Amino acid sequence: MPDLFSAGGLAEEPKDEAIAPGAMLLRGFALPFLEDIIRALGVIAAQAPFRHMATQWGAVMSVAMTNCGEFGWLTDRAGYRYDRIARVRIASSRWDEGSSHGLPG
Repeated sequence: MPDLFSAGGLAEEPKDEAIAPGAMLLRGFALPFLEDIIRALGVIAAQAPFRHMATQWGAVMSVAMTNCGEFGWLTDRAGYRYDRIARVRIASSRWDEGSSHGLPG
């Protein structure tokens, strides 16, 4: 996928960048898997639709999100947290079984 700024002759950022001890930003790493990722996201969203959550003050967030698996990031009147959510089943399998969601690996 072409980079918006590479055509302008601007220097490109390094492909890999250490962002914290033991953590690397791997720019472009998922690009070979893009079609598989988009397809898998569609399967997930069909079973756990994107939704706009509300903050603890009652404001609706502008960003929509989905969760799948046993735990997910939530926000509501009780505040922000990771909490147990309803498990999403994909293709009659557990979410964490690699072949069930269409992602490589």
